[in-house]
Amino acid sequence: MCLHFWFMLLLLSIHVTCFTVEPNLKHRRCLAPEETPSWNRTFHFNNRSLNLTLEVTDKPSHWILNYIFGILAHERLGYQSVAFVQREWDRPEDAINRLACSDLE
Repeated sequence: MCLHFWFMLLLLSIHVTCFTVEPNLKHRRCLAPEETPSWNRTFHFNNRSLNLTLEVTDKPSHWILNYIFGILAHERLGYQSVAFVQREWDRPEDAINRLACSDLE
């Protein structure tokens, strides 16, 4: 019984490490090549190219949804630089204030 438990734990850890979230979406493809756009999109501000940055929390459901959106933004919409930033999600007001870009005024 104990040996079976440790064997299953080892298999689970191998499975989890093989499928960890990779923050760089440039190298792997999920969609077929004919479904991807032939153009590249980028954000520019003050003549600088910016990443499409997605905030994630430590909740697995949040990671999954943002990772799927990142794949679609990269492969279907053509954004080349998609990055993930982990944030604490104690107060939703902080996220709304970051979206308001109050530091640019």
